[in-house]
Amino acid sequence: ELRFYRTSTVDDIAHQEKNEVELQHEKSMVNFLNELKAQIHFNLSSSIEQKNTNRSILKKEYCSEKLFGFGSLRKTAYEFMNEVVEICRRGEIAIKSLGELQHKHSVLQKQYNGSHELIEDALHKGAELINLSQTLTKERDGAIQNKERAECELSQLRLVIDKLTEESNQRTREEVEKVKAEANENIENLLNELHHMEKERYQLAIQLECYKTKDIGNHINDIYNEGESKLDCQLDSFRKRAIHAESLCDELKLRLETECNNKERLIASKQVEIEQLNGKVTIILTSETLPNLFI
Repeated sequence: ELRFYRTSTVDDIAHQEKNEVELQHEKSMVNFLNELKAQIHFNLSSSIEQKNTNRSILKKEYCSEKLFGFGSLRKTAYEFMNEVVEICRRGEIAIKSLGELQHKHSVLQKQYNGSHELIEDALHKGAELINLSQTLTKERDGAIQNKERAECELSQLRLVIDKLTEESNQRTREEVEKVKAEANENIENLLNELHHMEKERYQLAIQLECYKTKDIGNHINDIYNEGESKLDCQLDSFRKRAIHAESLCDELKLRLETECNNKERLIASKQVEIEQLNGKVTIILTSETLPNLFI
């Protein structure tokens, strides 16, 4: 039976159970009819035996009546008629019982048909439940495999994200250090150049003052001899050099401020890029934890 249930389908099992129920019902009906037949046969046999007995009694009484008289013969005939009436009454009762038994048989047949339909419905529902259970089992196995595959892919993606984040951080640090070094070098060069220009401007200012005071006082005669035009040319030259030094100083200050602003903007852009990468990592980790919560 175990081999049959393992190797057969749901329809085969339902057909087998249906045949077993029908066979059992047929056996019960055959037993019932056999018992009924035996009971009727027993009743008829009893009636025939009783009739034969009465006949033999009547025969004996008839013989004795010939010898002794007719009184007992009438009595025996009257008793025989009563017994015949009783037998007829019993036959009617047996016929009535047979009708009741046939009615019960029809009722039982209807109940059997109803129970048979219920059994078929139950077997059909059982088959549907078995199919549904198999489908759910397959879906569960598929979901487990998909979950394992997703976890493997997620772990690989996490490793890739960690690697990319580390590389991005390393690259950002290197670029920031490089920009810092370049900016510091440019600032140092600009400061040196500014210091040099300040020094040169200071020297030119000193020379201008010297020309205005000491040199003019010492060489006043030469100036008068050479003419005022030469002094004006020197003063214009000193003024131009001073103006040029001041313009260079302003230009260097402007370049220094520009370099500082560029450095700050670059650092800010790198920080924004780092925050964006951290945000992406947070989103990916959040999307990883949500399926685990639902599961």
